[in-house]
Amino acid sequence: MDGLSCIIANSAEACRLTLGESMPAEYVALNTCERHELYTFARSIDAPAVTAYGLELTGKVAADHLLRVAAGLDSRIVGEPHVLGQVRRAFADAESQRTSGTMLAALFRSALRAGRRVRSETALNAAGESVVTLATRRLVDALDSLRSRRIGIVGTGEVANGLAQALTAAGVRELVVLSRSDHRIRQANRWERTAAMPLSSLGGVISKLDALVACSHVHQPILGDADFVHCDERFAVLDLGSPANVGELTRLAVTRLDELKRIAPKSQVVAAEQIVAEELNRLEQWLSHRKIAKSIARMVREANLPPQRSTPTLHAKIMRAKSQVAA
Repeated sequence: MDGLSCIIANSAEACRLTLGESMPAEYVALNTCERHELYTFARSIDAPAVTAYGLELTGKVAADHLLRVAAGLDSRIVGEPHVLGQVRRAFADAESQRTSGTMLAALFRSALRAGRRVRSETALNAAGESVVTLATRRLVDALDSLRSRRIGIVGTGEVANGLAQALTAAGVRELVVLSRSDHRIRQANRWERTAAMPLSSLGGVISKLDALVACSHVHQPILGDADFVHCDERFAVLDLGSPANVGELTRLAVTRLDELKRIAPKSQVVAAEQIVAEELNRLEQWLSHRKIAKSIARMVREANLPPQRSTPTLHAKIMRAKSQVAA
């Protein structure tokens, strides 16, 4: 798997910065609410330089990481059901832009197959629990009931959208969605039972809310004590951001993303890891066979050359192909 690289950083832009000015011909970008990874494959021996922007995994380690991601083993909520769809969309985007290439296409197909097998062959997350379902449950625990409640949501991304749907289904009276983007505000205003407005309006509405959930893409906290001065101590604050959206508060308790945990059954984790190992081995075998097939194809082509040109080269390639098969 020489030439394969995975760069992990805290933003999509940081992933690209690790590569400098030029992007490789083959790459797939995987961006989720808490994950920013760039998978690349370069045929040259020159690997991308790693800078302070991100961490680089290479070769088999990078491949194993993606398969674990698709299987839900590397999610904060082990077995999280949405990550497989996010991996599928990242691959589909790369395919449509023709940036995935043969190697990355094989890698992502292996990852998707591993993810599907984990979902169908194990009970790693039989309840389908996710950040959204656990956050909704936390709000129910804090407020006793969500019916007739007004909940604020800071952010308009995938998590915010999923949370809005879950809270609406749970019977909230109104959702107040706050964003820094005018375009996103217009989009969120089409959500059911939702009033969307600029984040700068928070001070004027927070006293009318029962709870606030922050799940915006930020690099540093955007909310602090000053934003909650009109809230009593029963006010529920959930921070689903990674990095955090809410700084340390002196009066109110904040439920952080790391606190929304579920303990996956050990036997199911082991079963999922076994599936990942099987699919990784399957990928390695495919790569080995493909390499041998290329050698044989070259030998066939050279066999049609005049004897004085083909014989020495053909003999050497046959010896190499035999050694590869033996290995």
